[in-house]
Amino acid sequence: MLRWLVSLLAVSAAVGCRGAAPKPGLPELAAQINAAIPAAWKGKVTLEPWTVDSNGHRYTLLLPKGWKLSPVHEGTVVPADNNQLDDSEVFGSGNEVSVMSYCAGDCSPGRDWYKASDDQIFAQFRDMRVRGTVLSDERQPNGRLLITQREPEKGTDVKVTAQDKSRIVVRAWWDKNGSSYHVCQVVLSDVSYELAPAMAAACMTATATPLPGAASK
Repeated sequence: MLRWLVSLLAVSAAVGCRGAAPKPGLPELAAQINAAIPAAWKGKVTLEPWTVDSNGHRYTLLLPKGWKLSPVHEGTVVPADNNQLDDSEVFGSGNEVSVMSYCAGDCSPGRDWYKASDDQIFAQFRDMRVRGTVLSDERQPNGRLLITQREPEKGTDVKVTAQDKSRIVVRAWWDKNGSSYHVCQVVLSDVSYELAPAMAAACMTATATPLPGAASK
């Protein structure tokens, strides 16, 4: 699984790189990532280019074809067949992809966005405020990518076992001179967890453009 993730990230890492080679467009990246989706999910998940407005930014990235914007949460996309309990017959319970910008209360340009994103987003996985096991945590140029295996909360009637394979994928990225950082977060159920590498690669394709008069949080 990790080799596959590295391979997918190698494809999507071209987004934002400034080398001599032409930058691949989202359709080209979608074709390569879709080709690596697990066989069991072929025909159920196809990534395609989307634009999503959230917290003062317009995000362009690959997301599953046929999903829909959440009627409740800004910048969040969910399976098309989600019911009122966020259950999907195809994907299981609680699946979503969200994009958002943050500045941790201080939107001064050029802050240490690695530290700000760690304090505000990533620390919760390290100190177990979000229970689970970190499977990978990769620092990138002006960014970071984490995948964790979730566990049910202790004290519930659900046993905490290794069989709970649900995943959270978090990618943060920033312009080092910018006034905020951005997050693409994916939550996958224990039904759809095999899609984590592909969705990590999809998050790697995300770019953000400020909307006029917007502010981050």
